Amino acid sequence: MYLIQLNYDTDLGLAFHSLGNYPKAIELCDKAVSIARVFGYVPLEGMACANMGFAFVYMGKHGEAIDALEQALTLLAGWSELYANLADAYQHQGNFARSIELNSKVLDLSQELGDKQEELAAYENIGTCHGAMQDHTSCVAAFERAYDIAKDLNDPSCEIRALSALGLSLFSAGKSIDAIQYYEQALALTQSEGDKKKEVEALWFLGHIFNSLGQFGRSIQVQHQIIQISRELKDMSAEARAFGSLGVAHRSLGQLDIAIEYLTQCKIIAVAQGDARMVGVANCNLGNAYNSTGDHSKAKQMIEESILIARSVDDRPGEGRAWMSLGETCLHLHEYLQSIKMFEKAVPICMALNDEIGEAAIKMQLGASLMYIAINAEAGSEERLLSAERARETFLQVKAIADGNPHAAVQSVKIQVYLELSKLSYLQKREQEAIDYLEEHLSIVVGLGRALCAGCGQVRGDELMLTCSKCKVARYCNKVIYQPLFLLLRAIATLCLR
Repeated sequence: MYLIQLNYDTDLGLAFHSLGNYPKAIELCDKAVSIARVFGYVPLEGMACANMGFAFVYMGKHGEAIDALEQALTLLAGWSELYANLADAYQHQGNFARSIELNSKVLDLSQELGDKQEELAAYENIGTCHGAMQDHTSCVAAFERAYDIAKDLNDPSCEIRALSALGLSLFSAGKSIDAIQYYEQALALTQSEGDKKKEVEALWFLGHIFNSLGQFGRSIQVQHQIIQISRELKDMSAEARAFGSLGVAHRSLGQLDIAIEYLTQCKIIAVAQGDARMVGVANCNLGNAYNSTGDHSKAKQMIEESILIARSVDDRPGEGRAWMSLGETCLHLHEYLQSIKMFEKAVPICMALNDEIGEAAIKMQLGASLMYIAINAEAGSEERLLSAERARETFLQVKAIADGNPHAAVQSVKIQVYLELSKLSYLQKREQEAIDYLEEHLSIVVGLGRALCAGCGQVRGDELMLTCSKCKVARYCNKVIYQPLFLLLRAIATLCLR
C-alpha cells in the first residue's frame, strides 16, 4: 500500500512539474521522500530528491536545489540530467569550481553515449564558469571545443552561438582582433540564415569591441546598422541601446552636441518603453557628456538621478558606474574629498560583482583624487605624505589588476596608470622611479600605436581626433608623445642636478 502511495506521489509530482506547478511538485516529492525513508526505499527516495531538486532549479531556489540534488547523489548513481542541474545551481551560487567538476561528469557521460548536443552544452557551461573565474585560457579552450562540435552538428543556430561565445572569450582574454574575426563570422552566418535578431546581437558585440579599441568610427557605422534592423524588427530596446552606444562613441570623439542628441534619444525611447534601468544608464551617460561640456551642475543632477533609478531597480552595475561618474564630476569641481567618497562607494560594488574592469577604472580615479589632494597640500605636511602614499597604493592595486587581466579595457587603464605613477613619483622626489614608469608608459603606447593627447597626455584611440574630450584644447593624433616626453626630460634633469 505504501509503495503504491509512494509511486502515486512521485508520479503526481512529476505531472505537476511538467505543468510548471513547481511548488505542488515539491510538496508531493517531499512527501514521497518521507515515505521512502520510513520504508527504506533508497532508489525511490533518490529519485524523489532529484525531482524535487529539479523543481527548485526551475524556481530559481538554488540553495534548496543543491541540498536536494546532493542528497540524491548520495543515494543514486549520477546521470547527466542530475549532474547538469546541480552544476547549474552551483553556478548560480557562484561556486564555479564545483560547477566545472559536475559539468565534466556530464561531458564524460555525453561522450560515452555519443550525445553531441549534451557535450556541446557541457563545454559551453564549462567555458562560462572558467570565464567567471577569470581563467581566460581555459575559457577559450572550452569554447573552441564547443565551436568544433557545433560545426559537426551542422546546426547554424548552435554555430552562431558558439562563434559568439568564442568571440567574447577571446575579447576577455585580450585578443580583440581574433574576437572580431569570430564575431564577423557569426554576423555573416546570421545574415545568410536571415536571423535578424541574432544579427543585431553580433553587430552590438562588434560595436562594443570597436569602442574598446578606440575605433569609434567603425563603432558608429555598426550602431547605425543596428538602428536600421531594430526598426525593421520593431525592437525599441535594441534601438535605444544603439542610440546610447552612438552617444558614448561621439562623446569619445569630442562631438558633444551630437553625443547629447543621441543619448537624449536613447532616454526618450527608454521612458516610452518603461525601461527604468535603461533610463538610468542614459542619465549617467548624459551626465558624463555634460561633464565634457563643462556643465558640471547639469551633469551632477543627471548622475544623481541615475543612482536613484539604479537603486530602485537593483541595477548594481549601473549604480557602480553612476557613483564613479559622480566622483568624476566632483573631480571636475575640485571637490577632491567628496570625489573620494563617491569612488569608495563604487569600488565595493565592482568587487562584489567580480568586475575587474570597473574596479581598475574606479581605483584609477580614486588614486587621481588622492594625488590632487597631495599636490595641493603644503609641501612636507603630513596631509601631503599620507595622501601621496595612499595614491601610490591605489595606483599599484590598479597595476596589479592589469598585470593579471588581459582585457583591452583594463590594458588601456594600465597605460594610464604608469603615467600617473610617474607624476606621483616625481611629486615624492623619486626621480628614478618617475623615469622608469614614464619609459614603461611610452614603450607600451608606442608599441600599440595608440594616440596621446599633446595637451594632457591622455591615451586615446587609434583614429585622428580634433579635440581632446578631457582638456578640450589640444589637437592630437597617432603617437603624439609630447607631454610624457616633457615629463621624462624634466625628471631626468632633476635627477642630474642633484
